[in-house]
Amino acid sequence: MGSYLFLFSVFLLLLAVFFHDTSILTVVYLLVGVFIFSRWWRDRTLAGLEFHRRLDRRAMLGDTVRIRLEVINRSWLPVPWIRIHESLPVELAVPNFYRQAVGLAPKGKTVCQYTVQAHKRGYYRIGPLYVQSGDLFGMEDVRQRQAPSDNLTVYPKIVRIRRLPLPSFAPMGALRFNQPPFEDPSRVIGKRDYQAGDSLRRIDWKASAVSGKLQVRQFEPAISLEVSIFLNLNMQDYEPRSRIDAAELAIVAAASLAFYVAGKHQPVGLETNGMDPLDPEQPRHSIPVRKGNAQLMLLLEKLARLQLAGGRSFAELLRERGSALSWGTTLLVITGTPEAALFDQLLRARQSGLRSMVFLTAPVLRFESFENRAHNMGIPLYEIRSEQDLERLFR
Repeated sequence: MGSYLFLFSVFLLLLAVFFHDTSILTVVYLLVGVFIFSRWWRDRTLAGLEFHRRLDRRAMLGDTVRIRLEVINRSWLPVPWIRIHESLPVELAVPNFYRQAVGLAPKGKTVCQYTVQAHKRGYYRIGPLYVQSGDLFGMEDVRQRQAPSDNLTVYPKIVRIRRLPLPSFAPMGALRFNQPPFEDPSRVIGKRDYQAGDSLRRIDWKASAVSGKLQVRQFEPAISLEVSIFLNLNMQDYEPRSRIDAAELAIVAAASLAFYVAGKHQPVGLETNGMDPLDPEQPRHSIPVRKGNAQLMLLLEKLARLQLAGGRSFAELLRERGSALSWGTTLLVITGTPEAALFDQLLRARQSGLRSMVFLTAPVLRFESFENRAHNMGIPLYEIRSEQDLERLFR
């Protein structure tokens, strides 16, 4: 439109010169002035706009996420119109955009709201936000401005596990056990009078001062449930026809097991050969074994982002990272098709004082032979074909 106005102004100027008519020159001056003023107005108001996007950046599967867009005009000039275009992931919204046209008063603010559905686990980008505006009289093409994007993490589904027979070699821990050979010094259940042979470290000096005779602490017996989850996301270990579903089920299993262990107030960690889009060059990802809600959230965020990768040996991951774990740690191994090298590493881990449980999430031919081999090694082996299997096996 601006080019046509320029040509029209040149035409009027030639007419004014040819006919020596000053009134035509006045029209030319007016058009040029209006063009310059409207362009200045447009650039000034567009530069004075601020954009704020408000949303919860973490969501559980199935949640409805409300997104609030605030557009603020910092200029003393009104904004006749702007057109907002927000880009959205197709996994969360159909159509995969949000559009709105609004106007703003001087120093005014408008709020636009829309929702997306957390249908699928993942790490998604919300935006960028594109804002378009033109001049007052529509004489020039629309100008565009871009606002930055935000990220939304959708956690994987968690299947409720009621009971999981976790094996452990460790002598101390935090879960009660009926006939334990050891006591856990972190859990005091009472006091008694001092007896010959009691360690001086067990004496409770404050209680002794109150009672007037030596008192020693009594500890609750326990076993350890220090757990490290080994998740295989090497696409070569999953059948091509069921690769996507089996890998997603493996991630659901990892999240459910982590939730169960953390819910028992036990330390849990994660080792995986999957690909994290925040660090795509890293061949392996490790979260050290710790306890607490913050640790669980860290695990769920990592599991939300993980994707299948290629060429990263799971048996090698088990060999390297298993050797770094403390004696008595329980390994929860989640994979697709088992391989001979995997069982070799599990046997070495057992010889090193680590216990293991194996979960297969892909269809396996000759499952009975793998089950027998695992049984001979003292390793529980479970075949999980669906989320219902995970819930049914451990209810």
